[in-house]
Amino acid sequence: MEEVHIGEYTFNKVTHQVTKLDFESFHEPTTRLDYKQSRILELLISNQGKVVSRETFAKEIWDSSFVSDATINNKICALRKAFSDNSRTPRYIKTHPQAGYELLAKVKESKTEKTIFQQSEKIFRELYVYFNSQVKISIGHVLMLCAILLIVVLASTK
Repeated sequence: MEEVHIGEYTFNKVTHQVTKLDFESFHEPTTRLDYKQSRILELLISNQGKVVSRETFAKEIWDSSFVSDATINNKICALRKAFSDNSRTPRYIKTHPQAGYELLAKVKESKTEKTIFQQSEKIFRELYVYFNSQVKISIGHVLMLCAILLIVVLASTK
């Protein structure tokens, strides 16, 4: 699977993007991870609920070449930032002193199809562009049409 749900975020293994769906503003805050950050996250995902040692990161990601603790710390810090997490009260990545790191959040493989929210957002944008170019219509009207469309889509998936 190319997408994995981690708590309230989605991680795309192909694009290396971490995305949080924000249902209140139709906005999807996205963070693009670098290659090493993505590999660390994939390793944490494959060992979800278990502590992954610094030695394991060095062996699996840096091919056992020397990597400093500071380098690993910086990569973990960047991952925490992508998940709006912090080390004092972790919800996603927990530090186990002298042992390693653990992915706390629930992980589940995503279907390759887009979520209903993503589909409805795309429809909303297309309707808005269409109606705005054809007839000067308010955004309220488009939102109402999208809400009706979303209800129909949700009803048809049951």
